[in-house]
Amino acid sequence: MSTTSTHWSPSHIAPRFQVGRAVGQSFLWVGLTLVALIMGLATVFVPWWLMLTFAGVVVYPLVLWFAPWAGIAMYCVALEVSPDLKISDVMTLGTLLVLGLRLATLGNVRWLPRRELQLLAAFFGLVMLSVGFAFVVFNNTVPYVYRDGRPFMYWLWLPVLYALVGAGAAGRQKLARVLIGMAIFVAIVALIQYFFGLQIVREGRVGALETGGQIDSDLTRVQMPGFTFVLVAAAWALATISQGGRRVLYGIPLLLLLAAGLYVNFGRGLWVWSVVALLLCGVVLGWRRAALIYLALALVSTVAVIGLYLVKPAVIDAAVHRMVSVADEGGNKSSFGWRNLENQAALGRIAASPLVGIGLGGEYRSWVYEVRNFTEHTRYVHNSYIFTALKLGVPALLILLALFIRIWWRAVRQRAAPGNRGNPVWVATVASWGALLGLSVTQPEIVSAQSVLLLCMLMVVMLGTVRGDTRDVLTRSDGV
Repeated sequence: MSTTSTHWSPSHIAPRFQVGRAVGQSFLWVGLTLVALIMGLATVFVPWWLMLTFAGVVVYPLVLWFAPWAGIAMYCVALEVSPDLKISDVMTLGTLLVLGLRLATLGNVRWLPRRELQLLAAFFGLVMLSVGFAFVVFNNTVPYVYRDGRPFMYWLWLPVLYALVGAGAAGRQKLARVLIGMAIFVAIVALIQYFFGLQIVREGRVGALETGGQIDSDLTRVQMPGFTFVLVAAAWALATISQGGRRVLYGIPLLLLLAAGLYVNFGRGLWVWSVVALLLCGVVLGWRRAALIYLALALVSTVAVIGLYLVKPAVIDAAVHRMVSVADEGGNKSSFGWRNLENQAALGRIAASPLVGIGLGGEYRSWVYEVRNFTEHTRYVHNSYIFTALKLGVPALLILLALFIRIWWRAVRQRAAPGNRGNPVWVATVASWGALLGLSVTQPEIVSAQSVLLLCMLMVVMLGTVRGDTRDVLTRSDGV
């Protein structure tokens, strides 16, 4: 007597999955065609910008659902050029919601390792506690609470990106492509703003370079979010160049582009920590490879400096003057002096309320007439760590630092795993991590939306080395 097996093998499931996927894609394309047709007809009666907004609201969630990495790339660009903070925050919440629902439908999704998830949950708990204290105890102004608290929302990207990447190397390769693509976009936009004097990115400033109170109207300084992406990508380009072969052909031009993008920022802290990240690449690669990477760095730097000096000497003179001016810092009305006063006032308030701080939106010092043009100076702190402790309390800062150190140290312990040592993405991530945390001493990177997104991306790359699949961590030679 014959029996019929009821076992569902992959061979039974695969055809049904393929059919279901094909049907879903068919509906997607039909839907997009109908939307395009309706929009084409509606443009006769409705302004183009309103139709463009409508298209984004309709099409963007579909792209996120069916092609999440393409959607995240779109999100990164939109976040950079968003004309309003509220628009970028609503877009972020919508993006996280769509991706979260998509991941939930897959089932058996791991959001974060247990210890990291506990630390992140504890941190968010203290953020919510600070919101409560801000309203109930400190009676802080609602708009200030919102502006101080919005960057912390972006840490929700960490569990979402971790779950989206999954256990294999393919997801981390796609994540690396988005990261490097974003860096190239930021560098190109910064250069366009520099050469044409346009302000494409609303969050920032494009204007004459000021050093030590002296204004150089011949040179433009571009201040905008996203330069931390450029820092990490520059480390990746240098690690790629050290591999030799055809990688040099695209590594050197890319490194020059990214270096030009970093230059027009004229941020001394950004310059210094970018160099630190590049030098640490050699340490992470090992001393044998370090010689190659330092040689490549010296060669690219020499060619760039000589070329710029021949074409436009003022560019080199401005950079030298900008760095030498550090020696003049320290006075009460210098950049260092203002920040020193800022830190002292903030530390005094932290000492008075170390556990809960002053709450999100809280003002920690009185109005200073000399910096009246920066209206938020009574509650703003450049130092990311002091800002976090001031607004949320010292325990929240310690939890966040514990999360940083734990993830980085676990990744470093896996440096000998196959696919890690020598891989440009892994090298750039581990090398630039310390540089980004160092940069956060003088710039609010830990409380900046774009930098928080970048830090989440880097932590996902590092966590991928300890998921139990180290033999398959970014095993492609180019890492992208």
